Amino acid sequence: MLSLLDVLMDEPLHDIVARMSLQEEIEAALLQRTGDLGELLSLCGEIESCDTAGMQQRLHSRPALNVDALNGAQLEAMGWANSIAM
Repeated sequence: MLSLLDVLMDEPLHDIVARMSLQEEIEAALLQRTGDLGELLSLCGEIESCDTAGMQQRLHSRPALNVDALNGAQLEAMGWANSIAM
């Protein structure tokens, strides 16, 4: 959700993040897509944009994460999003 704050607030993400008290790892993931969280955030972007080649390459570099686990996490996230939408 934080990765889309710039769109929601019509303000650069860097400016928004600067006003927040975030761990360095989270800030790096949001702003530079670095670290484990940045990799996962990039994977989310590839899924959303239907970049199957990028998604497969990223999954291949993370043996602990497979398509089944990814689909399960996606379904869980959608369920969570639906539960807070009401």
